[in-house]
Amino acid sequence: MKKLLVVLLALTFVVAMATAASAVVTSSVDGKVEWTLDNANQFGGCVDGKIVFDLAKDFGEGYSAGLKIKLEPNASDDCFYDGDGYIKMVKDFGTLTFQPSGIGGNAANELGVGYDMTGAAGVKFESSSLMEGLALTVAVNDTFKADPVDATKDANLANYLLKAVYTADPLTLGVGYQAHTVTENTTNSAENDAMAVWAGYKIGDSLNLGLEYASRPNVDAVDTNGAAVTGSTAILVKADYTADALTINGKVLLTTGSFWLIDPDDKGTTSAWNYFKYGEDRVVGVHVDPKDGTGVTGTAIKVDATYKLTDALSVTATVEDIMAGAFIATTGVDLTAKQLLSYKLGVSDALTEQLTLSGYYAGYGDLSEIEAMASYTFVAGLVGSLEVKSTTTVGSEAVNTYTAKIVATL
Repeated sequence: MKKLLVVLLALTFVVAMATAASAVVTSSVDGKVEWTLDNANQFGGCVDGKIVFDLAKDFGEGYSAGLKIKLEPNASDDCFYDGDGYIKMVKDFGTLTFQPSGIGGNAANELGVGYDMTGAAGVKFESSSLMEGLALTVAVNDTFKADPVDATKDANLANYLLKAVYTADPLTLGVGYQAHTVTENTTNSAENDAMAVWAGYKIGDSLNLGLEYASRPNVDAVDTNGAAVTGSTAILVKADYTADALTINGKVLLTTGSFWLIDPDDKGTTSAWNYFKYGEDRVVGVHVDPKDGTGVTGTAIKVDATYKLTDALSVTATVEDIMAGAFIATTGVDLTAKQLLSYKLGVSDALTEQLTLSGYYAGYGDLSEIEAMASYTFVAGLVGSLEVKSTTTVGSEAVNTYTAKIVATL
């Protein structure tokens, strides 16, 4: 308790000094209280809360600086810097940002998910004024690496990113390159080195087309004959169509190795492409981590569609087909072609402003799943829900679960 009091007093002093120096101080309070009841753990739940102070100062003439301080109670009652402080210089020719950590980025458009340039102290230059329609990004940082064999080879290693995007309706063109320097006995995320080129074209108000090619030259891969090769490439073709109540999104991904993710969730992982593994005589969805040397080489096709029958009632459908020419695993290589076809059909209906009912049926390999959920908003920020799920594997009994939940967002 004394430690927390000291932290709060110190934080108050910092904020007061920043305010006295004409800095802009904004604060936010985020929290959640969640209560659950399910047939596995019975009563449960969690709490989460934090206070963030955002300090920023505008010095005028395009110069500014800032940082964030976060107070997040945990076992040690920590108060720490949230993210990276910055010093920014905004001029007619572009913006220079200096950071003591966290300078990074990615050379690709969509094929870079999960494999950013290593973040570290450095400088970034961004400009959209050098040429009409052109957005340019240049980033350079520096990371220290200790040589595990020879300490005399310890070094500060530079990493850099070059990226340019040109937009002139209805066309978008982009190119990017990221690289890490390495020493003899160390690696510095060199497997993240990449180059990428992409293009997008908009046809009317309804149809968007996209094409991207990317290469990672330092990734160890295996070709379809089982031979070890260095380098992995990918091509992504996509189309998005929207007209009135109908929305359709389609993607085709072709790869020669791992290190490629599509359809990331908020954690930077993927749904199905990297959830691929084979059993004795069946294909099931299991997490596969390409950074552990596992993955697939082949093709993934995914199409999802949503149709709004009314403002409140909508139906969705998703189909994903993965065709692997070679399965690359830490235990070896299986060159037998594998295929995983998954599908999901769902419906959602907002019966009232407070009550929403939804459900889906999904199948992949020899597994199938049915889920129904009801969600009720008592007042803004306080939501209750009931989720019932049944999962079935061919030849096995169904596994039924339920979860009742009340979440208060503070």
